[in-house]
Amino acid sequence: MSRHVMPGRRGHTVVIGWDRPLNTFFAQVFDPGGEVMIDRGDDRDVISTPADAIDLDLTGLHATVRAVVLRAPGAAALVDELTADVVARPTGSGVRLAIGCAGGRHRSVTLVEAIAARLRERGYLVRITHRDIHRPRVIKR
Repeated sequence: MSRHVMPGRRGHTVVIGWDRPLNTFFAQVFDPGGEVMIDRGDDRDVISTPADAIDLDLTGLHATVRAVVLRAPGAAALVDELTADVVARPTGSGVRLAIGCAGGRHRSVTLVEAIAARLRERGYLVRITHRDIHRPRVIKR
């Protein structure tokens, strides 16, 4: 297991790591008193990239790709879970949610857009940055 501890803002401590045998990552944030504020980890490749989405050579901003990705097993549940995680946080505190995938064009874009739509429906101000959407598609089969 690799584990890295970094000082955060305002006295917080950020811990990130990778558990090779379990093939999972984890991230934790502790407040200045040592209480856990965030404790999160997920399996890699929770949602596989549907070949249909890759073959379209479009991004998750396109409705067809979004429909394909959101039909993938586990996608809807992940959107529900991450939306609930954000809503459960105290109001007035900014939340940064980062979602990644192999190429940054299909799954991550679709999931972020779906979560953002749900949060906007609840009155949240949401700002999105798709870091890798402009890159060439990654074909990994």
